[in-house]
Amino acid sequence: MTSKQEGFIQSLAEQKGVDVDTSSLDKGSASQKIEELKNASNQSNQSGSTTSSNNKQDAAIDQDPKEWTTGAEAATQKQKGYIAAMAKRAGEEPHLNVDKAEASKEIEDLKQRTGM
Repeated sequence: MTSKQEGFIQSLAEQKGVDVDTSSLDKGSASQKIEELKNASNQSNQSGSTTSSNNKQDAAIDQDPKEWTTGAEAATQKQKGYIAAMAKRAGEEPHLNVDKAEASKEIEDLKQRTGM
């Protein structure tokens, strides 16, 4: 097993509220364990409570892009490329002079308009 797999397994196990012994896992077994953990429901959520790490993740997902600490930085090349491709598909001119937060919003808007 790779060190990245081990770290990911430990992270998933913590999120799911389970203990996992990684000492005997090879790469293939580690991949299977990762899939199992991804598909497993949270033990802590089964009792109606959530873990603090899940709460932090949910808060980050729900956070307005304008509140991101890097939201005011120029959009990444990937964002610009995605906007250009979707705008072309929508028959529109792409808006590429945007910051990361604006690019995120534009991508979401284009996804809805193009059905992507």
